[in-house]
Amino acid sequence: MLRKALHLTALSSFAVAQQYFEPLADGADEFVKVGATGVDVLIFALVLLLVPPAVLTALVALAGLAGERPRDALQAAFVGGFAALIAWQALVDSGRTEDAPGVVLVAAASGAIAALAYVRLELVRSWLTVLSPVPLVVLALFVVFSPLDALVFGGQGDEPVEATSEAPVVMVVLDELPVTSLLGADMRIDSGRFPGFGQLARDSTWYRNAASVADYTQQAVPALLTGRRAGRDRLQVAADYPRSLFTLLGLSHHMDVAEFATHLCGEAACPEQQRPPLDFRLRRIFTTSISTIPALPHALRRRLADVLAPGPPPAPASAPTGSSVRRQSPAPQPARFEAWLRTLRPGPRPALSFLHLLLPHRPWTRLPSGRAYVSGRRYTPNLYGKMPRDEWAATLALQRHLLQVQYVDGLLQRLLRRLEETGIYDRALVVIAADHGAAFRPGDEMRTVTETNVQEIAPVPLFVKAPGQRAGRVEDSWVQSVDVLPTVAAELGADLPWQVEGVPAAERGRRGHELVVDRQKGGGQVRIARTELLARTRAVVRRNLELIPPGPGWPLRVGPRAEIVGATAARLRAGGADPVDVALDQAGALANVDPDGPVVPAEISGTLRAGEPRRRPVAVAVNGRVAATTWTFAGDGDEYFLAMVPETALRRGENQVEVLSLERLRRGRAVVHERG
Repeated sequence: MLRKALHLTALSSFAVAQQYFEPLADGADEFVKVGATGVDVLIFALVLLLVPPAVLTALVALAGLAGERPRDALQAAFVGGFAALIAWQALVDSGRTEDAPGVVLVAAASGAIAALAYVRLELVRSWLTVLSPVPLVVLALFVVFSPLDALVFGGQGDEPVEATSEAPVVMVVLDELPVTSLLGADMRIDSGRFPGFGQLARDSTWYRNAASVADYTQQAVPALLTGRRAGRDRLQVAADYPRSLFTLLGLSHHMDVAEFATHLCGEAACPEQQRPPLDFRLRRIFTTSISTIPALPHALRRRLADVLAPGPPPAPASAPTGSSVRRQSPAPQPARFEAWLRTLRPGPRPALSFLHLLLPHRPWTRLPSGRAYVSGRRYTPNLYGKMPRDEWAATLALQRHLLQVQYVDGLLQRLLRRLEETGIYDRALVVIAADHGAAFRPGDEMRTVTETNVQEIAPVPLFVKAPGQRAGRVEDSWVQSVDVLPTVAAELGADLPWQVEGVPAAERGRRGHELVVDRQKGGGQVRIARTELLARTRAVVRRNLELIPPGPGWPLRVGPRAEIVGATAARLRAGGADPVDVALDQAGALANVDPDGPVVPAEISGTLRAGEPRRRPVAVAVNGRVAATTWTFAGDGDEYFLAMVPETALRRGENQVEVLSLERLRRGRAVVHERG
């Protein structure tokens, strides 16, 4: 039985553990996000290595109670199952569809041959015995010879240095926000649409040409906090980045740090670490890995993930403590913001209040009011996919992004009010930055920086309000994200006792005629002359304003024949618009709307049942009036539409939605200008 157990453990290491370990070691984001410790990593690894073969070995032993033949038959079946799984994985890795009949057939045949060979050939059994140390090798590759070694064996950052300063520091890092989303045609902050950012521009120094040096949060945020570029082979934890903003201010300031995708405030600077409970952390790691890593067939992964799901995340801690604290919470971003906002208050020591907020990052689910909406159709690719080639799909993506940016602007307004009400604002050094942008070019990468989209990924907002500063100014120096930490140190009058790549923003000027942006996906870098980047940035602003023109109802009133928004559906029908039969995705939600609730069906989508699928302009009328116009999408045998409607178009209770084809709509004021 010991020999059989070793055989199953070796095969399980190849078929299960190694398949999960390799991608998790390369991208250990989930371990960092949930605040995992080195012990958590070891528990996760040992469970994946030992539990599956232990369960199977126990079943084989139970079968042995019925005799040697049942025991050996079950052992051979398990060996064949592992062999089939390994063959299936090899086929999937080579690009085959995981549930294709040919793939399943080849995997099953491989398993049957392996089981027969295991029963008939001592050479095969001996070979598996020789491979019995494989689990130890797999474990070592996962926790020792990978970036995770920093989490398992690394330290907790350097001891804080003597950097005395009486000024409070408030720093917020936003995520996936290109500065072009905030600009008007004059290349200034559009204060009408974004009053929070507008107030910042009036009160602080806005570095209009600031740019990120990386396209990925796990590299971009460390660059902001350490003043140095991040390495692709380093984990975003204090052991790999021992010197940071938290090290600089750890003695002079009380730390109240809410990181999200990083763990740079180690125990040396943040002695108190608030993490989710151990069971939540482990279940979250197992659920995420099992549901996303294709080591098992999709249906089985989904069932296992449902069983292991930890439930709602714990509420983030909000009460300040006597010692410096790092709060690690996987809670929704609005809840994290609310908890952090409550910690902003005067204290006996100046505070460093830091928040990394994963907004306006996708998914786009928020309206400017703060209410959420649920998308009925997936029309954009995954995080590291490409934007659809269809320009209307890209316009819809930009629209939803801008709505979420307006929501973030509302959060920023609340932050500024809180700082003013508590008397912190005037005395504080306030830094509002973003880690990187996002691209909306049809057919191009959305997040991975390329030669063609760098003008949307690199330029980011950066506002620095110095203590006592009362008048804003625009600074056109070619500042980079690695300059933020040196700038903070300079504003506080603190010396950086270690070398950094960046320089204080006041010294940057037009130094460095070329921007170099590190690329996470596939490695490498994108280089661009600063003058070329500036010209392209202006072109992006012009494009955004052309796709979603300024005017009443911005950014919702966009689409074919947008001038008809507000007209009655009856007048459109009289003008030649044809009602279209549709199956609405939000039919249930529209039947009972609570306009004051946390979620409203502001995105309306559905499938048209109108003959041969084709591209056509349609109007979406809500309760008798046109609330939006859009183009339909035709593909995969059906035709569907998506449209955002104003919250004001929805009424309490049941709402009626009508879709009208605009292909035959006549033009004229009589058609479009009847208002109620």
